[in-house]
Amino acid sequence: MTELFTVGIPFFFILAIVYGALEVGGVFKNKGVKLLIALAIAAISITNVQIVEIINQYLPYAAIFFITFFFLGFIAKVFKGKKGENKDWFLIIVVVALVLILFARQGDTFRQFFDSTPISYENFVIILAALIMALVFYAAYKKGKQ
Repeated sequence: MTELFTVGIPFFFILAIVYGALEVGGVFKNKGVKLLIALAIAAISITNVQIVEIINQYLPYAAIFFITFFFLGFIAKVFKGKKGENKDWFLIIVVVALVLILFARQGDTFRQFFDSTPISYENFVIILAALIMALVFYAAYKKGKQ
């Protein structure tokens, strides 16, 4: 099982990066050729211990970056909406709920940032909760009207 984490995950990461680069580059039209090239480069890359160690060292940070990047893109897409269409208020409610879960899980981490501000952490949480609850009620109201 540890081989999967030490060798398998870097293999699939390199495979995805190379295949994605070949797909975006558009040099080869055949998807099979792109897959074979990506498989070959990934197989050769995991034989180098330094590459595997670097990927294992930085992959957690890259995963956090990618998750944050896609989540922000998802939020922007939801709030932007399409011209002429109603916004999908259910997705907005889901995004707000995910933000609430984030603050609930990481609450003590944010407390240290309020030591040098005029507003206390508890007051900030109360204001934020009131705003989020108002947004949820407004979104539910708009969803009910549709």
